[in-house]
Amino acid sequence: MYHIDPYRELAHRVWDATARGDVDSLLQIYAPDVVMWVRGRNPLCGEYKGSTALLEQFARSAELVDELCLDLLEIYSSEDGALIRYRVEATRGEHRLDAEFHLSFRVAAGRICEVEIVATDPERTDAFWHEVVGS
Repeated sequence: MYHIDPYRELAHRVWDATARGDVDSLLQIYAPDVVMWVRGRNPLCGEYKGSTALLEQFARSAELVDELCLDLLEIYSSEDGALIRYRVEATRGEHRLDAEFHLSFRVAAGRICEVEIVATDPERTDAFWHEVVGS
């Protein structure tokens, strides 16, 4: 018998909606009071509270670069959420980022309530964003 993993399916929905820029779908997936932590030591890192703040952070990071390519590498799921492993290629002028990230999320009441994004090479990622954004 085939078993459908609901959090794996949700991770695919998040990825697909993000790739399409489908804000309406993302607002249905993320809880209104979602909390997101972007780990690292660069101007885009920190805590973001609420689905609007989360989506604005995603939009801001995309607006700060000339080119952005996101590649889904793998999805893992657990009892209460999932982890999306993905690669980011971004350029801004002469600055280039090619790095892997992990986006993990926890689900409550059928919606994503917590998100954490971690770069697997935080030094390279921090250096890129410091060069692009400044201090």
